[in-house]
Amino acid sequence: MNRVLEDIQPKNVFRFFEDICNIPHGSGNVEKISRYLVDFAKERGLDYRQDENFNVVIRKPATKGSTGAPVIIQGHMDMVAVKTPDKDKDMENEGLDLLVDGDYIKADRTSLGGDDGIAVAYALAILDDDSIKHPDIEAIFTVDEEVGMLGAEAMDCSDIKGRIMLNIDSEDEGIFLSSCAGGAVIISKYPAVNTEVTGTEVTINVSGVTSGHSGVDIIYQRANANVVLGRLLFELSKQYNYNIKTISGGEKDNSIAPRSEAVIVVEDGDTAGVVEMLNKYAQLIINEYLFVDIEWNQTPGTNGIEDREPIQIGVVATDESMNLKKSFSGTMRLSSEEKYNPDTLVLSHSTLKSVMQANSEEIVLRKIKMSFPKYKYVVVWTKDTYELFKRGMDTYGYSMPRHRVIVFQEVLMHIASDGVNQIGFERALKQAGIEYQKNFLHYSKHDANYMYHLFCKCYKEYTRWTNQEICYLSPRTHIIHTGSCRYANRNHFLATNRAAKYVIFQGNRVCKICGCEDEWNRLQWGVNSGVKQNNRAEYLRELPLTDENMSMICNKFRLDYNIASDMVFIRTAFSGWIVYIQNDRVTKLRHENYRQRRDEALKIHKKCFEGYHKKKLPSSRFYDVVSYIKYHDEGMLKRLGDKRSRIDIILDRIREQDAENMA
Repeated sequence: MNRVLEDIQPKNVFRFFEDICNIPHGSGNVEKISRYLVDFAKERGLDYRQDENFNVVIRKPATKGSTGAPVIIQGHMDMVAVKTPDKDKDMENEGLDLLVDGDYIKADRTSLGGDDGIAVAYALAILDDDSIKHPDIEAIFTVDEEVGMLGAEAMDCSDIKGRIMLNIDSEDEGIFLSSCAGGAVIISKYPAVNTEVTGTEVTINVSGVTSGHSGVDIIYQRANANVVLGRLLFELSKQYNYNIKTISGGEKDNSIAPRSEAVIVVEDGDTAGVVEMLNKYAQLIINEYLFVDIEWNQTPGTNGIEDREPIQIGVVATDESMNLKKSFSGTMRLSSEEKYNPDTLVLSHSTLKSVMQANSEEIVLRKIKMSFPKYKYVVVWTKDTYELFKRGMDTYGYSMPRHRVIVFQEVLMHIASDGVNQIGFERALKQAGIEYQKNFLHYSKHDANYMYHLFCKCYKEYTRWTNQEICYLSPRTHIIHTGSCRYANRNHFLATNRAAKYVIFQGNRVCKICGCEDEWNRLQWGVNSGVKQNNRAEYLRELPLTDENMSMICNKFRLDYNIASDMVFIRTAFSGWIVYIQNDRVTKLRHENYRQRRDEALKIHKKCFEGYHKKKLPSSRFYDVVSYIKYHDEGMLKRLGDKRSRIDIILDRIREQDAENMA
């Protein structure tokens, strides 16, 4: 047999995985794979048991001298066995056609069964290796997990001695699953009546949706072709009479349907109208909003965006009605291991190993280009995220359709704040009542999903609160003004159109003059505490160090920040800082090195650490430390003098003159 995975490490694991792939083992078709496991145990003289449901338990005694408690290694042997329409493969009787595509192992136009064939392969590799020291091992392989945990439910566990179990059936590194939502099989029957009709046949085909696994992918609310077809037929029934000739869709009950088709018969005179309505509906479900989140690595000792490299990206796409269509997430490899910054990677739940073994940025962005060819709006939390996204697409020559950019944090600054102070991501989720897991924050695929739900909630609420309010939109600049804006009133040459205030969610920017007025703020989240200004500093100084309160303090000083579990990363116009928090007090403070070469800095300052040097704490209070950071770097900028280019100075003078003229 010609082995495709022969050179992939660890060799023993992938040897068994390839054996498994050569055996058909879809849910309900597990007798052959179960027999393979029994033969494996017999050949090695291992104790085993196979029950009537084809569950298999294989035991291997502890190595000499091992006194540890028995360990259970558990995985399931069945897979979701599906294929594309153009693949000539009998999934019930034939193995898979494996191929290696860059960093990925794939199956040619069929599912791979990595979930959970890799668990079985790992267990067999351990059982097969006599050089590994281990306690008593009980390898438990269950059947029909994909269709309802049927094997696990029917299994007799009375002779199982292990009390520590390694369940190798997870999708995300570093995430521990303690439970699952379960599943259900529902069989429904519709009393269809056959009748003879005349008319024109119209075929409706829904395909090209992302689809995926109904377990791990269900949280991303990917489009289901059956659901899309059902909604389309329902909308069509409101205007036209038709009969269904045939309807089919879906493949397995644990797979989100990737395609669906119906043949309907319409009255001859309605054909053109039906086709037109179908085409309009097709346009509605094209991607409209693209929610993008990027986690990046900042090279130690640098602070510019040019020294940032994306390491994670999460994308969520919706239609015009904000219905979630599909999503994507990927990890990207750093260009060099030397650029690894442990502080920033901690935030993204990444390790050096996982990042360096990931696909290149080019490969990941190519997949995004292919998955999301059309969209009108790109929604990001910060401007830096979009700049990194756009830079990558431009670098690799991936053209982007014409679109508008929505910096969501800036939108919230106007509609839920005072037009000046920014609102932190976690605080926004809390204020909007969006459920989230704190451990999942700063994890791109989750942040993109949270941002989507936050955007929908705010869009809906703001539209409801402002449905009777009018603003004025410049079609040329896409800047919106309130009716009382003195800039818009004094510039009569500026053509504006009346618009509803919710156009702020459609890539239109708020005027800087009227954007700070309370007239915009309708969500009433606020950033002020209600404390008088002269007592405000003392009030902030004594606040407990929750994420919300630390965000409030950083916003007061207008500093960019990122909050981790026990660290706050702060960036000024001059440099970066790391504030270490413990028990509501600041315990350490580090400041970014000025020197370019870290080795030189280490020679001169022994207190340097990973591109940062230790600073003496001005106080243990977070407020005082942030105040110190603010004025320390402002003073440094003044001492360095005005280093702007001549063109920047000229542009600043023009802006100053414009402001004076408007006043």
